[in-house]
Amino acid sequence: MKYIAFLRGIGPGDPRMANDKLKLVFESLGFTDVQPFISSGNVIFSSATKPVESHIEQAIEQQLGFFRPICIRSQPEIGAIIKLAPFDQTGHSQRYYTLVTFLKTPPSSLPFSVPLHNADNFFEIVHYDKSTQTLFTVTDHTAVKTPKVMAWLEKQLGNDITSRTWNTVERIYSKL
Repeated sequence: MKYIAFLRGIGPGDPRMANDKLKLVFESLGFTDVQPFISSGNVIFSSATKPVESHIEQAIEQQLGFFRPICIRSQPEIGAIIKLAPFDQTGHSQRYYTLVTFLKTPPSSLPFSVPLHNADNFFEIVHYDKSTQTLFTVTDHTAVKTPKVMAWLEKQLGNDITSRTWNTVERIYSKL
């Protein structure tokens, strides 16, 4: 089975987080077909058994010296996310930032209602898919930057989340 690990807070500026180093960690755990995808903490890999996020997090911390939460989704789960087509006519553009937020653990209930229009912060949560533990947000990028939206989501849901643009999720699915 193919999986994608979404690592939180990975940036190309830190040499400890380089794709080749992440690849070695995943291979050391016995995963095969390991392919880091773009430099923002996306690692595609194959595994005969369902991977345990905490084992990968521990291996990264031991081998690379930093801790980052990881959200893992299977190829079928990413396919289900793509089929949702949650953004209707709003496409990712210079004005509208379409964001997919992965929750590591499902809350018993969300601390807010969906859909949610947050006029103060210029974003809207358009959908929550409980089966894939995924939120879909549209931000008016001309009015506010993504970190403000992420800070709001972290305040509501904690730090065991990570987000990617819709375009990135589509590209990952094509790569799977």
